[in-house]
Amino acid sequence: MADPLSPDLERELKRWRRWLVIALLLLCAAGLRHHLVWGGGERAPWLAQVLNAFEGLCLCAFAGLGGVAWLRAMALLQGQDVALKRLITFSLPILVAAVLVPCFLTADPIDYVMRGRILALHDGNPYRDVAIDYPSDPFVEFGDGGWKHMPLPYGPLVANLQGVIAWLANLLPVGPRVELITALVLFKLVFAGALVACAVVAARIAAHMHAGRGAWAFVAVLWNPLLLNDCLANAHNDSLVLLCVLLAILAAMSSRFGGMVVALCLGVMTKVVPAVLGPIWLVTAWRRGKLPQVAMALLICAAIVGAFYLQFFVEVGYAATLEQQNNLTGASLWWAVHQVTGISLSTLSTIGRVAVVAWVANSCLRLWHRSNTDEFSRELLFATASSLLLLAVLGAALFGTWYHVWWLPFGLLLGRGYLYRAAVCASLTSSLAYLFWASMRTFDEPAQWWTVTTGVFVPLLLALRLPRSEPYARA
Repeated sequence: MADPLSPDLERELKRWRRWLVIALLLLCAAGLRHHLVWGGGERAPWLAQVLNAFEGLCLCAFAGLGGVAWLRAMALLQGQDVALKRLITFSLPILVAAVLVPCFLTADPIDYVMRGRILALHDGNPYRDVAIDYPSDPFVEFGDGGWKHMPLPYGPLVANLQGVIAWLANLLPVGPRVELITALVLFKLVFAGALVACAVVAARIAAHMHAGRGAWAFVAVLWNPLLLNDCLANAHNDSLVLLCVLLAILAAMSSRFGGMVVALCLGVMTKVVPAVLGPIWLVTAWRRGKLPQVAMALLICAAIVGAFYLQFFVEVGYAATLEQQNNLTGASLWWAVHQVTGISLSTLSTIGRVAVVAWVANSCLRLWHRSNTDEFSRELLFATASSLLLLAVLGAALFGTWYHVWWLPFGLLLGRGYLYRAAVCASLTSSLAYLFWASMRTFDEPAQWWTVTTGVFVPLLLALRLPRSEPYARA
């Protein structure tokens, strides 16, 4: 039975919770400034630059204070068996502070709302229809104009979630801007619930592997500054994908391979990313003699896919949308290589995808030989984390810091090794990738180099230099 928080432990955790809340409130101040207080003008042209610098400093302070609080909380809970229900209630101030942060480092959630309106209010198909097809809709003027020409790149589960939230927000008798804010808050509440669920499942996985690691894993996920920033403060939908993959991992470790397949299917119906894990987990089920479970689960998955096909894809395919998404370019490892060598991005992206496929095949072989050993759980985590990391870094010519959400919690759950150290480093440095946008309002060079450096090069290379002992023990 889990122990309650001791007075000394609770006092120390409250201290670091306060630090993390302050860090998020600084991020909130930066977001409010970004949307409401521009400054400048003829009378004080210098004021906008001062406010831009203030916004950048708030982002840096969030990364610093939040990172220290996260590391210290993990160090305090190492080996502590604390009830998860107590940790959830203890963490509520952190979630509230993250929800209060205005979405200012991305415009993606605004597109979620508009695509939801296409489905729920215009009776359209977000995989066929785009925002500019509805010029009279007042929400067309909100967000990034470039995405108004693209159909929905996510799976049908996200499409339906977007529709429900847009429909709920539209019930209020308010103007477009208040309706937009209402919809964004609803998205954040959903993503907050998903992130809490991710932390709970991660704690179950950690406790399955090592007794006394559940509370540590819970804080490693829920208090993580990168996850709080990208999944909650700026409302990317990747916490939904993460939850499905975590559930699949837990099911596989418990020999419930039917549940694993259904969870993986739901993840792919959210965002196609987890499909790369399919061969790894199917080979594992085969090796462990669980193919009858898998066959039954595949029938359930076929019913789910069939329902979504009838809803969205009878008249329109999804392949063209995926291809359009894959052809997007921006700050990424391959962009940096292209800048230095002149090799075309399409060639580099092809090389990267071949490398991902080769690594997945290698992971299948490793799990085939180790799936019936005591190292199975760790090997499954390693295969999942490494495959998703390679997909995030090598799989496309576009990289966003939220791509780390796909693999980072699995790296943390390993507890040691290179992937663990890389996950710690990425958690601490990747939020700084937004510094140029926060302080200069640009994503162009040199901002792209800064994004690649802080989001890819620094964490992956710094992890090579960190001591091989567990960093959180000396946080």
